Amino acid sequence: MGLLRNYMDAVLTATLSPFTSPRSSSATTPTKGKKQELCSPQPIPEPTPTPVSSTVIRSPPQRLSDFKVMETLAPALFGEVLLCLDTKTGRQFAVKRVDLRCARAQVTIGKQIRVVESLQQERAVHRRLVAAQTTNLLLLEEEIQCGGNLYLVFPFCSGGDLFDVVRHSPLNGRLPEATARRFLRDVVTGLLCMKQNGLAHRDISLENILLDSEGVCHVCDFGLAARHGKLLAPGRVGKAWYMAPEVFAVKEAYDPLQADLWSLGVLLAIMLAGAPLVEKPTCDDRQFRVLVHGGGVRKLRRVFPRKLSDMAWNLMEKLLNIDPCKRPTLEQVAEHPFLSSDYHHHTNYTTCFSR
Repeated sequence: MGLLRNYMDAVLTATLSPFTSPRSSSATTPTKGKKQELCSPQPIPEPTPTPVSSTVIRSPPQRLSDFKVMETLAPALFGEVLLCLDTKTGRQFAVKRVDLRCARAQVTIGKQIRVVESLQQERAVHRRLVAAQTTNLLLLEEEIQCGGNLYLVFPFCSGGDLFDVVRHSPLNGRLPEATARRFLRDVVTGLLCMKQNGLAHRDISLENILLDSEGVCHVCDFGLAARHGKLLAPGRVGKAWYMAPEVFAVKEAYDPLQADLWSLGVLLAIMLAGAPLVEKPTCDDRQFRVLVHGGGVRKLRRVFPRKLSDMAWNLMEKLLNIDPCKRPTLEQVAEHPFLSSDYHHHTNYTTCFSR
């Protein structure tokens, strides 16, 4: 787990793009026989209002007086995340304080590093998804603007993020296969909901998956999300461990849905191995060379538990295919025997670590 610990210091380091316009853009699944259209970067438009009761509430500044700050949970690119108690209802919330000046300039607070993440994108995505019927996406409930800050109010996930769950696993930083299966099933469900609403995530990682008190996973952080339906211009987004080779290479336009599938394979591998497969998806990395040219993920068997099912190996092999077009779709992943097999439902993830 040494690599995981070292990585914590770099979690909030922005991924810089060598291109002049680093905003998220649209994507497409390649269609055989049709000319692919390259989409220039543009923000996700606000969705057409629909007659549903679930909306993001926009509250006046005085609403802040209802919140009592309990502690600071984590730093954020444009501010910080606070654990707050709503003194009127007794509910706990994770409140992200955003410095609007930094967010508009897309530079981090403090170090002033230019980043790809877009607050405008994230808010538009939440409005698009807020009416979706799913328990596997962490969605915005309320916005409060006061002075130069915007406060984004989210449900509090008391189970922490999946990164810490893996890091503190009693099994030497690994998750039992049954636990990894359960968590991955939740993540796939959330990503399917995004896909059905026209979106790809583009920043799948352990850090961007939160667990509630029941141990249910919720995908979060949509600042890099993009519409699918057109190819994306080259540009590195996300974290190097999880980045698909075609994204890291910055040579050609790519399909963000296919890139998400590689990231999903890395996510599963880290849960099972307790360490990253590669530092970066390039042939400069020895393990990456083994992965794509030396016989596939099974050749990295030494980093995995001795007893791993053929279904787990098979799914990782399919997801970690160097050819994006040969990776399965999210729907096919959901139907894969590794995820579709029967499993025992645990009420709390802390009970999932029995061998």
